[in-house]
Amino acid sequence: MNDISGRKVHVMPRGDRPAVSRWRVRSALRKLRATTGETQQQVAKALSWSSAKLMRIENGQTGAVYTDVRALLDHYGVTDEATVKALSDLARHGGTRTLTHEYRDVLSKEFAEFLEQEEAAAAIWQYETKYIPGPLQTPDYARAILRHTVPPNGAEVPERTIERRVQARMSRQEMLIGPDGPQGHFMIDESAMWRQAGAESGVPTLMIDQIAHLKTLAGHDNVHIQIVPFAVGIYPALRGPFVILEFEDDGDGDELLYLENPNGEILIREDPDQIKPYREQFTRLQELRTPADEIGAYADRIVRRLRKGPTGIADLS
Repeated sequence: MNDISGRKVHVMPRGDRPAVSRWRVRSALRKLRATTGETQQQVAKALSWSSAKLMRIENGQTGAVYTDVRALLDHYGVTDEATVKALSDLARHGGTRTLTHEYRDVLSKEFAEFLEQEEAAAAIWQYETKYIPGPLQTPDYARAILRHTVPPNGAEVPERTIERRVQARMSRQEMLIGPDGPQGHFMIDESAMWRQAGAESGVPTLMIDQIAHLKTLAGHDNVHIQIVPFAVGIYPALRGPFVILEFEDDGDGDELLYLENPNGEILIREDPDQIKPYREQFTRLQELRTPADEIGAYADRIVRRLRKGPTGIADLS
């Protein structure tokens, strides 16, 4: 998988994580409704549900519990025992704890929802302008970012909350590099590689450790890290970071776009018109970036420079 420009890129199915089970149930239920030709409103009315409840189940905002799945299967006239058992088992498994359940108390509503979807994704396409992507951070780098990033309301973030958020990032990294991890494509503007996180706290080795960690992560077959070098000048994606999540290739056309800015986070689901420009931007970045197999040598060059002491524009001349 090396191109995001097409409508759908083939990806391998994920393992049996609870979030994946939720996604599979949700996808199956949407397809069953499509075969009946019914609208969400019609199905909800027939079951004496609110339309919002069915909408949340079908777009992945909430998991479908066992009783809801059985009610929907009965309504759609599904009697095949194997199908009923498979979806019922997935619903039960999907009801167990996910990363979102574990860390919901320290996450924004939008990011908690994104994390639920990220855990179910088969592929992650992430572009960052200022920071190393969250799933690739060391604990110390993540801690430095979280301590010095002021929330929109300007309130001080408790140390316990920071530590819990650091743990969440490390859990995301474990998921990424696990045996059933998604295909992770990370594009980083070179400026993020040179910003010396840790200097503000008197820890000059922090960034060296982070860059070395990127080299280690790039050793995993499913982790692809590339840099957009300074030499390319100005390019459209510089306006802001984004993440596209892609799910199992079953022809359902599912994608999710996550945008983050100083005023908050935005999730855009299954809206081709809004997501397409970002997919195209990622494709253009793939044409500008350093080759994936050069990340090791690139990281080594930066580490050697950082070990010589503080750097800046004057030092690069």
